[in-house]
Formats: sequence, C-alpha cells, structure tokens
Amino acid sequence: MKDRIQILGIPIDKVDFLEALGQIEELVNTKGYHQVATVNPEFVMHAQGDEEFRKALVNSSLNTPDGIGIVWASKYKKLSKSSNIKCLIFNIFWLKITLFAILFRKKWLTSEIKERVTGIDLMWELSNRAQERGWRVFLLGGEDGVAEGVAEKLKGIYPRLNIVGTYAGNPEEEGLCEKVAEASPDILFVAFGSPKQEIFVYQNLEKLKAKVVIGVGGSFDFIVERAKRAPVWMQKLGLEWLYRFICQPKRAIRIFNAFPKFVWKVFWGRN
Repeated sequence: MKDRIQILGIPIDKVDFLEALGQIEELVNTKGYHQVATVNPEFVMHAQGDEEFRKALVNSSLNTPDGIGIVWASKYKKLSKSSNIKCLIFNIFWLKITLFAILFRKKWLTSEIKERVTGIDLMWELSNRAQERGWRVFLLGGEDGVAEGVAEKLKGIYPRLNIVGTYAGNPEEEGLCEKVAEASPDILFVAFGSPKQEIFVYQNLEKLKAKVVIGVGGSFDFIVERAKRAPVWMQKLGLEWLYRFICQPKRAIRIFNAFPKFVWKVFWGRN
C-alpha cells in the first residue's frame, strides 16, 4: 500500500530520494508502462484549473515531492486536520509555525516528507543506475541539439550508459510516439516543460512503449549548462523559487501561484 498524501486533490508519494529511486526501479521491472511526475506547488495549483493535467497527476504511478512547499503542506496538513471556523485560530498558529520552520527548523518540518525529490537529481542518479542495470534510455525534448548535448554529457560521466535515442520534437508532432516506441526504451526522459510533458505522457503512455516515462522539465538545460541551478545553500533552504525569480523576474506570476497563493489554498483547503 502506497504512503500518499492528498494536497488539494493531487496525490503525493511520501518518499525520499532513495525510496523514489527504488520505486522507479520496481516500475522498470514491472509489466506495463508507468508515468512518474515530480510535483511541486506550481503543478498542484495549475491542476486546479486544468482537468487533463489533473488526471495525468492523479493517474501517475509515482508523484515525488519536488518543492519545499509540498514538504510544508504535508506537515501543515498533519497538524491541522480541518479548516472550519472552530479551529481557525489553531490553524493560523500552525500556519505561522510551519512557515517559520521552512528556514529555521527544517528537520522538524521534514518529519512527514523527509526531503524534496527533484527531476534533475533523479535524472542524474537514474542514468547511473541505467549504466549499472543495462537499461535503455531515450532523451526527448528541449530545443534543437539540446538532447544530443545531454547525451554527450551523460556519456562522458557514465560511459557504459546505453542511450538509444535523442530527439527534440514537440508534443503535437505526428509520428513522435512511434519514433520513441521503435527504440524500446526502459527509461524515457521528457523535457517539454510542464504541463505539456505530463499531459503528453498521460495521453500517449501506451503508444510510447517505454517502461518508465519521467517529465524532467528544464533538466536538459541544467545538464548542458544553458541554465544554472540555485546555489546548494539555497537548494537546502528550499529557496530555489527565489533564485529563479531573481534570474527570471518574468516568472513572478508563476512564483506567486507556487508560494503565497498555494499556501492560502492549502490553509483553506479540506483535502
């Protein structure tokens, strides 16, 4: 039985990094085709108004907790069972305490979900395991030439990694699924960006014929260094969202949805 929590109607698996890797390995060795999503608060908020995206996340085989907001929401929901008027003061108290804990008591905050499990971190370690296990890997998405650059970078680190295909493509391209299916990958990394990549995978999972398909968003750009991740200290503090805002102020609306609006929704939410 999976240990999951519902956050605004979206299931999140309460796994740490190693547990997520273990579950993905089980999926590779399980009959059928499986979708994996790395869910952050922005995903949860977008799914409130996008039914197809919501269905993709609800039906995913594994949803990892990607984002300090997800870690926070898990703890807050544990402490505050409801949002009715009788316990409003109680809920406000726990809201303040848990938000304070994001910066100053992270260990206490992570008693429900131990840590964030991001797409880029999974991609690095799954490439390592693919080399060890002999899994076939396909890289799909990114701008022209980026997937090939990612393959070169990964092969430089994991020389025995079996990359069976690289292709930019786009979700609407005719024959795209057949191109991937011909390569029979065990792991398919898709970098179309969210929510396009999750919806594409959900709608075409059987056609892609990859054992495990993972949406990795901007991970391709991080690997080829077209984009930079936040400094490690900011990652540990859960402040990658702030770094992205500093580097890309045009993301302000998305970041607003992923933090203050998300907190507000969770505070008043009942699931």
